Amino acid sequence: MTKKEIPLRFYNTDLYQILLNQLAHFHIHPHDIEASVQRKESKYTVILRFGEEFSHEQTKDFTDEGFIHEKENIIEFFYIFAKQCKEVMIGDYYQMMKPK
Repeated sequence: MTKKEIPLRFYNTDLYQILLNQLAHFHIHPHDIEASVQRKESKYTVILRFGEEFSHEQTKDFTDEGFIHEKENIIEFFYIFAKQCKEVMIGDYYQMMKPK
């Protein structure tokens, strides 16, 4: 997380709760991801990191009005993120358990 990024759980608790609900569908713990926001004028960028040392990243831009009117898009973005996060975590696990 850079200095200009704000943790999502502090910036917008409603948005963070939606993310947690989507993660719960895939049994992903909130500590397995890093969620932050970077504010840019009238929009904000949600930055989601996951995987080994948070090396994978997904971002999406939203407007303040978009959060109110585009909840389905937000839920879909978080669902796709959670699904991809689970796949990467499973791959990382098997890579870690692979005999050397």
